[in-house]
Amino acid sequence: MPNYTPHSDEEIATMCEFLGIDSVDQLFDAIPKALQVIGQLDLDEGMSEPDVLAAMKELARGNTGAASAMVCFAGAGAYDHEVPPVVKALGSRSEFVTAYTPYQPEVAQGVLQAIFEFQTMVARLTGLPVSNASLYDGAASIVEALNLATAATKNQRVEMSSGVHPHWRAVAKTFARGTGHEITELPLVNGVTDFSGASSGNPGVIVVSYPTFLGTLDDLAAVRARCDETGALMVVSIDPIMAGVLKTAGD
Repeated sequence: MPNYTPHSDEEIATMCEFLGIDSVDQLFDAIPKALQVIGQLDLDEGMSEPDVLAAMKELARGNTGAASAMVCFAGAGAYDHEVPPVVKALGSRSEFVTAYTPYQPEVAQGVLQAIFEFQTMVARLTGLPVSNASLYDGAASIVEALNLATAATKNQRVEMSSGVHPHWRAVAKTFARGTGHEITELPLVNGVTDFSGASSGNPGVIVVSYPTFLGTLDDLAAVRARCDETGALMVVSIDPIMAGVLKTAGD
């Protein structure tokens, strides 16, 4: 592909001389001949970027069940939502793209600013007075919430809804082997958490997901009432976008 080779003939000759070979082809001698393409590939002429995009969009229109053309009932954290263009515009600004993590604040002001704005938005969306950042994912957040809540209640018994993402539940169970949390999983019945099979002892923590992994909704007021009755702290894994249409966890 001479049109895409950035080196001149003189540069290629210098390279070959340095490597002690006669031609660039010798670089590929280690590849069996049966696997090498002999001659030119039978390819069409190249296309401009707009033409390629148009062709790909035309192919995509042949798909049935394209996610963008349907209402998504997948659950598992996959919910229809809009991402305004301003999000990408702000998120890519150089002020917010400094060091990776704010271990050295003097060289990470952009990250600190972004985290501060994120925490402020999360606090407003959840209706809660405090927001912390940043953890890697939902699984890590669940574990840290369990650690904090069990320490505060001095009660290692945990009731966790099966509506919580199964991967997150698995991570919590793994950590529990070291922390001593006693996790009881509660089933979903008709899409909501069933507390009838809960352990006889009062839990220190109750964990639910809002929405659940299946995309259904627990009655958080009922969960709150159970926490008040048993002395447990309530941990809710939420999709923050739901705060635009549903009662917030803080409410």
